[in-house]
Amino acid sequence: MNRSKQVLLVVLLCGLLLFAGLCSTLVQFERDAVSVRHQTLFVVPRATVAKALALGHHGLLADASWIKVVLYAADIMLENQDVRWMQPLLELVTELDPTWANIYIWGGASFIYNGKLITEEMVRLSNWILEKGAARVPDNWEIPFMLAINYYLELRDFERAADWMVRAAEIPGAPVRYKTLAARWLKEVGRRDAAVGLLTTELIRAQADSMSDKQVEAKLLQRLVQYNENNPDLLERSRALGERYRTEFPYLPFGLWLQVVELEAEDDDSDDLEERFPLLGLPSDA
Repeated sequence: MNRSKQVLLVVLLCGLLLFAGLCSTLVQFERDAVSVRHQTLFVVPRATVAKALALGHHGLLADASWIKVVLYAADIMLENQDVRWMQPLLELVTELDPTWANIYIWGGASFIYNGKLITEEMVRLSNWILEKGAARVPDNWEIPFMLAINYYLELRDFERAADWMVRAAEIPGAPVRYKTLAARWLKEVGRRDAAVGLLTTELIRAQADSMSDKQVEAKLLQRLVQYNENNPDLLERSRALGERYRTEFPYLPFGLWLQVVELEAEDDDSDDLEERFPLLGLPSDA
């Protein structure tokens, strides 16, 4: 088989795949069609067909499909289009670029907040795209937070709302207040032990983070021990500094407390802090 015949065969195969995908989509649309005056009818290929035709340029095709999604969202608000037809468009985009977090966030909001009276079906569509995003972009805390709000405010399913809020709160980078809100919702649905456990875990984590200051202090004192034989007076002063920190201001970060001591030293007639404690690593102009 020569090269021209191979090219022709590939073109025919792509055409058949596209035709099969379009026919399948048209049949589905006709089955679910809604009789709305001036309803826009368009065809969305299946993701498998679109991927084959994209020849590896999935991101480019996802961007082009995203533009169509945005334009149709405007039609929903301005021309009373059916919000359900946005689902196959978002399905296509998310299959072409499954880790595009903003698509799930935007879709979850657009299904509900589009100028129409919110219905249970609209919330269901919003949850569909958000749950898909939560599975594919698990490190994004905005998606489970939006699901928690949907279940709490729109569906009044407080049990599932609490579960999604806990999930959002436990993702790194989520606002700290989410843990308090999650604990409150857990308490509202009678899961007091889970609420206490969530707050206890956060308290332990906060205490573990604060130990870094003590570790820094211990490391500094360890370094000072090396100078004990040559300069015992320096070691004694450093010990006094550490003891003062532990007894007077243990709730302050060690670095911040050193700045307070530095300010006190400015009014002291003795040498500056750098001269008295050179191993603390303070700048020369401290």
